[in-house]
Amino acid sequence: MAGEIKDVKKSQFLGGPLATVVLGLWSAALAYLFIRTIGVQFWYAIGHLWWTGEYNLAIPPYFPSFVGLLTDQVILYMLMSIGYLIWGVWFVPQNIMLNSRIMLAWSFDRIAPEKLSYVSERFRTPVINAILIFALAQIFLALYCTVPWLTMVSSIFALAIIAVIVGIAGIVFPYRRQRIFEQSTVKWKIAGIPVFSIIALLDMAVGLFVSYFYLTEDTLLANAPESLLMIALIFLIGFIIFWISKIYRAKRGIDIELAFKEIPPE
Repeated sequence: MAGEIKDVKKSQFLGGPLATVVLGLWSAALAYLFIRTIGVQFWYAIGHLWWTGEYNLAIPPYFPSFVGLLTDQVILYMLMSIGYLIWGVWFVPQNIMLNSRIMLAWSFDRIAPEKLSYVSERFRTPVINAILIFALAQIFLALYCTVPWLTMVSSIFALAIIAVIVGIAGIVFPYRRQRIFEQSTVKWKIAGIPVFSIIALLDMAVGLFVSYFYLTEDTLLANAPESLLMIALIFLIGFIIFWISKIYRAKRGIDIELAFKEIPPE
């Protein structure tokens, strides 16, 4: 999933498409069994009651809560609870690592300050951007707990839009950057069409499908005005930061677009 992984022909396949297929099958089976057990109408109803403030059950309307009600076996319930807690603990460091790598890339590309790519010789990690991520996380955690409508903002919806943008870029990449594509290890073609563009087209199709689902499914509330505004602001702020950085670096004789005209070094 990343440029620094060695033996990409093997690791990319195992970490990307294969992992996605396995996860997708497990998720589909889990969703089917869950809805078959509790029913779609019940799930929608408790969601409505929760948002309108009329929900009065002793447990929150979360998936693990209702799964726990399906058994009276203490050991089984403890195992499910521990699994849920471990999932939450695991989710934090992987998000820290993900965002740290993103900031590192921004800094390398001169879009963000150079300090964000500083790696401590002692800790072997970009400590400055890790601290910044932690501080920002506390701010957003406080906002998430105190501003109810923020819970409607769907990160999956935003990621689906990103998938569409990445898909479009992937489709045109072999043609817009033909020299770079021909120098890569994935310059495969089928009937003269780059496989890279075909996969990118599938990526865009999935992104469009998911985006359509979130736009039209009112029960998810991801299409609420507040949610759409927040997602739009995320993209707008990104464009603003990029162009401010581009102008700022240009005045100092640095063209940041040069970084996108060659394959990144190992």
